Amino acid sequence: MKFPHLSVITLLLGSASSFSHRGLPLTARRLSSLHASPPSTLLNFPSTPPPSSSDASSHTHTHYIGSPHFITSLPTLLSPTSLLPPLLPALLPSISSPKGGSKSSLLDVTSSVTLTSLPATTSRHNTPLSTHSVTAAVKAGSTGFKAGEGKTSRSRIVAGVEKEEDAIAIGMAIARAEAGVKWKKVKVVDDGDENKEKKESVEVRFFLPSGAQVIEPSILTRVEDAVSAVHMASRIVDTPPNFMTPDDVVKEAEDMRERLGGESVISYEVMRGEELRDKGYGGIWNVGKAAPRPPALIVMTKKLKSGSGGKKISLVGKGITYDTGGLSLKVGGSMVGMKGDLGGAAGVMGAFQYICKSSSHVDDTWGEVELILCVAENSIGKEAFRNDDVITLLSGRTCEINNTDAEGRLVLADGVARACEGGADVILDMATLTGAQLVSTGKKHAMIVCNDEDWEGRCVDAGKRSGDLCHPGLFVPEMFEMEFKSSVADSKNSVKDRMNAQSSCAAHFVFSNLDKEWVEKGGKWIHVDMAGPSVEAERGTGYGVGLVGALMGAI
Repeated sequence: MKFPHLSVITLLLGSASSFSHRGLPLTARRLSSLHASPPSTLLNFPSTPPPSSSDASSHTHTHYIGSPHFITSLPTLLSPTSLLPPLLPALLPSISSPKGGSKSSLLDVTSSVTLTSLPATTSRHNTPLSTHSVTAAVKAGSTGFKAGEGKTSRSRIVAGVEKEEDAIAIGMAIARAEAGVKWKKVKVVDDGDENKEKKESVEVRFFLPSGAQVIEPSILTRVEDAVSAVHMASRIVDTPPNFMTPDDVVKEAEDMRERLGGESVISYEVMRGEELRDKGYGGIWNVGKAAPRPPALIVMTKKLKSGSGGKKISLVGKGITYDTGGLSLKVGGSMVGMKGDLGGAAGVMGAFQYICKSSSHVDDTWGEVELILCVAENSIGKEAFRNDDVITLLSGRTCEINNTDAEGRLVLADGVARACEGGADVILDMATLTGAQLVSTGKKHAMIVCNDEDWEGRCVDAGKRSGDLCHPGLFVPEMFEMEFKSSVADSKNSVKDRMNAQSSCAAHFVFSNLDKEWVEKGGKWIHVDMAGPSVEAERGTGYGVGLVGALMGAI
């Protein structure tokens, strides 16, 4: 890269026992160790109405989030329940602006309340759900009072949604406010009481404009599954590269497969090291061959319906576990943060997990989903590929290397070629591919490049429904082909002119490795460059889960 229905569905944002590395449990109880400490937050999505009697003292903080109409209607909507604090009506005038606003107040010495009114309108390139505003508001105002040592803090979020399905996108937005893991030295509690660890319990309730609470089990289960997938993806991005090597990504994929039902449900194939070279995966092999741990291609497939009907979609992810730039070494501090260069692979892994769990809700169009992870560490060593090398990709195309730091497109080239061989009808590749994407579409919108106008529009709509925003880039292969002209190979891997739509050019390189017959027969290709929205404030966002989920009809 340049540059099951329960009365209350509870999701632990990573239990301490669920994270391990080479057999070592990463718990918060080990003496004097630096380790992964998962967020100690419980998200509860109740499927029962709130009690009619007041229970304000049992929650340290309550945060109301919704449209201006929802916020101003709260005294009427919630008056029969315990969710309405006495001070709430008095706070309403302070957040009456159409642009939205937020106001917090103490209820007593142990509890507080926050009101957040979302913007009344959004522009046409934003989501009307204002998911990014929801995430920002939860980060700023929902933690309330911190739990003291040996005490439990309970917070509550009351969110307004226009329709039940919106709870999935809003749930993901709330979850992003505390994503990932922490790697810090922690104090050991010597009394052996595991319950002494500080925990934050957050109860999340969704309400419709009618005042009815969203309690439909199928909706709340999907909220839970989407949140789980987002946090898996963000955790993978956040994990330091010495604990998220190609070996670890393979283990993550194997663990996910077991969670989804194992070999009886998910077909699985993995190729490592020289096997990739011998089978023609020249992009993945050359990028990763200098690293201490060999590169990998991981392929998983799940049938979404019985029989052979329905389209097959392949989700291809760039999984560069660390990007030094190779011999075109990143300098001037630009290497810092490159543990996140597997954001595309993490995103499609999370999306695959969510789609498998929500398969009964995807559109009837789909019959099969395939996951292809192109995993390597772009490192320096005596076996490193060089500028001026000519390599052969799985598509059969040869490539003259003129920038070893343009490695993501090389691994994706092998991935999309494999997807063509596997008979995909739609191929979606996702990558933190170019720094130029942030210049093109910013930090909140991924840039998509698509060979079909209808599918381009579907992606934009899916982004607005889910909160994983995207915007089209240029698809004009005839204008960009010359940027990669080589006198000795079919192409170079980096552009001649950096001022000529770099991100679209990089997408064109990937497109050129699709099977021409596949394209001519109507194959649909979607490229998602999400270098910007993959990370916010140095933490993974889980981008991709919502976009793919919505594109396939599960959101």
